Amino acid sequence: MSADRQRRVLLAAAATALSGCALPGGPGGREAPAAAVRVGDRWRYQVIERYRDRLVETPIVEVVEAGPEIVLRVSGRGGSPAVEERYSAPWSVLQESVYGLTMRFGEPMPLVPLPAAPGAGSTRVTTYTVPGETPARRWSQQLRVEGWEPVTVPAGRFDSLRITRVIAFDHPDAGRRASVLTDRLWYAPEVRHWVRREWRGEYVSAGAGAGRDTAAQGTSGIEDWLEWRLAAFLPAPVSS
Repeated sequence: MSADRQRRVLLAAAATALSGCALPGGPGGREAPAAAVRVGDRWRYQVIERYRDRLVETPIVEVVEAGPEIVLRVSGRGGSPAVEERYSAPWSVLQESVYGLTMRFGEPMPLVPLPAAPGAGSTRVTTYTVPGETPARRWSQQLRVEGWEPVTVPAGRFDSLRITRVIAFDHPDAGRRASVLTDRLWYAPEVRHWVRREWRGEYVSAGAGAGRDTAAQGTSGIEDWLEWRLAAFLPAPVSS
């Protein structure tokens, strides 16, 4: 099976699972208001490695610019230097590092669409680059807003809009083909950000055995399975 065919099989399976996850509410459900973020808004998270249910880091996300682009500084990730995330609007991403790579997208990719209401969805195709590398790589995502549900995290209980993206992309590691990510987040208007975000990935690795057929078929592999849980939200002070 070719790498492209393997990718389509993985993506179709994930998209089928996505379509069966709709929550009560339907297309006429309540719409989430657009986030009005301010410089100084801060979110502190706990990142859980789900395979062993262990805490791996406690990053802090802070708004450092609110226009024309929204710029977030993410610090506290395992001793690594702080990194920037950039958004054209809340929350359409231009650059982020949540998957372990700093990815710069050719055009904004929505994480929370506008309007954000149950039943909304979109398919987007673009490219991304990794700093220090020349080639632009393919990125294709299917997004669906599944519905409202209450979510309890260390910061409290929030009425949240569940959104799922299924992503097919070309990985910088040439040994990984047909890479697919499933990224689900729970967006809470009360904190202007997501209170929970969970992603996991799978791919097909090049076969190590002798012979062209073995190499072409490859073997399946899994990436990290991480969950971000909001531990605290510290809104920027309102000027008097």
